[in-house]
Amino acid sequence: EIDIIAANEGLLHFIEVKTRRADVFGMPEAQVKRKKLRHIQSAASDYLEQNPQWRKISFDILSVLWQSASVRIDLFEDIS
Repeated sequence: EIDIIAANEGLLHFIEVKTRRADVFGMPEAQVKRKKLRHIQSAASDYLEQNPQWRKISFDILSVLWQSASVRIDLFEDIS
């Protein structure tokens, strides 16, 4: 499963979204382990078989941390 597939300036992004309400157990992006990344890469491979026009791709993480009344959003690009 891929959370978001988006294109920008000729680059196709496969984006995993991680959300947490607190950083007690670490930041949201730290929860994307190698096994999850392999699953995303496998799903992306299937997608690219159906859409071979994409030559440039990026695996990204969108990290959302909700703490009290504030929200922190970080985008980590090209994590593979």
